[in-house]
Amino acid sequence: GRGFADIACAQPAFTIPALTGQNFATVTGKNAIYRLDLTTGAMQPITTTCPVAPESVAWDSQTNLVYYTEVGGTSATTNRLYSFNTTNFTHSLVTNLNAATGYALSSSPKNLVYIFGDLYTIQGDDDLVRIKVTGSTANLTKIADLSGNTRNFGTVGAAALSTGGL
Repeated sequence: GRGFADIACAQPAFTIPALTGQNFATVTGKNAIYRLDLTTGAMQPITTTCPVAPESVAWDSQTNLVYYTEVGGTSATTNRLYSFNTTNFTHSLVTNLNAATGYALSSSPKNLVYIFGDLYTIQGDDDLVRIKVTGSTANLTKIADLSGNTRNFGTVGAAALSTGGL
C-alpha cells in the first residue's frame, strides 16, 4: 500500500465538516501534493512541481491554497512555508519561518492545520503554535502546552481537527 506523510482536510471558517471535500497528502521525498480519497485511499497527484519536497500540508478552502512546509527544514534557508494555488496551479514562497517573530521553532513543522484564518502546528514537545501569516511575514505564538509540560510528544506527524478542537 501507499503511505502518506501528512493530511489536511477542508475546514470552512465556522463549521467543521465531516471528512468530505478536498483532502490532501504528501509522500516523503516527492515534490508533489496529492488529492486523497478517504474512502478508497487512492491518491491522485494535483501537482508534481513543488519547488521542495513537502513535509506537511494544510488546506485553506476560502482561498483555495494548500500550505506546505519543506522536508527537513532546520537551517535559515530551509525552514520555509509555501503555498500551492489549486485554482491557477502556481506555487509561491510565503515566508521563511526562521525569520518569523515570536516563538522560535525547533524544527520545520511536520504537521499543519488551517482554521479560522491561521495555521497551527504542534512542535516536538507539547507546544501548540499559531502561525499567523501577514503578507510575506509570519508571527509565531505559543497558544498552549497540550499536556501542561508533563509529556513530550516527540515528532507529531499529523494533526486533525474535531468539533472539540485539535
